[in-house]
Amino acid sequence: MELRDYPRPKNDTGIGVHWSAGFASAIGLGQIEQVWLPDLIAMGVKWVKVANHDGAMGFVELLLKHDIMPIVRLYRPQPNPGVLDAKALQAVSDYVAAGVRYLEFNNEPDLGVEWQGGERPADALTVVARNAIVDMEAILQRGGYPAVPALATGTTWDIVGEICRLGRRDLFSQPVWQAIHNYSLNHPLDYPYDPGNQQ
Repeated sequence: MELRDYPRPKNDTGIGVHWSAGFASAIGLGQIEQVWLPDLIAMGVKWVKVANHDGAMGFVELLLKHDIMPIVRLYRPQPNPGVLDAKALQAVSDYVAAGVRYLEFNNEPDLGVEWQGGERPADALTVVARNAIVDMEAILQRGGYPAVPALATGTTWDIVGEICRLGRRDLFSQPVWQAIHNYSLNHPLDYPYDPGNQQ
């Protein structure tokens, strides 16, 4: 899929935030609409990343109503190794029916804390790529646009290359996108592997 064909919010500013002001069910959708939504609009925010949680559906519908594009992370604690279960896949269908397109299903799988048991196995990249193929296909079948998982800053992993090595380059002709964690904390992008830090 060509970049120009990906849906964007009306009057896209390119400004986005990772939502952390509280679950919609905890602080109330009314408070979000009365307090936080005007702030998002005033700042020109057009993209909001939301974790799938109680109240998230109402929240993403509110965002869509105000021309703000939600990105839904299908949150699972320590999602590796594993693939989306039936409940998560039903959530994908529900979000897509509501108008959500962008979905994340994994987070920083290059870190041990994202693995059951807290340790990353030696073949972790291959395991993650195989499971990503399964999840990407499932999300695509339901009309969603799956993300290649975001990695920790400074990683040396190449999930895209590994998916291609496993024979699934074809996935990248579909509406797949790359999630990133582009906070560098004032370090070089390849930190801590950059020459200045290593030498």
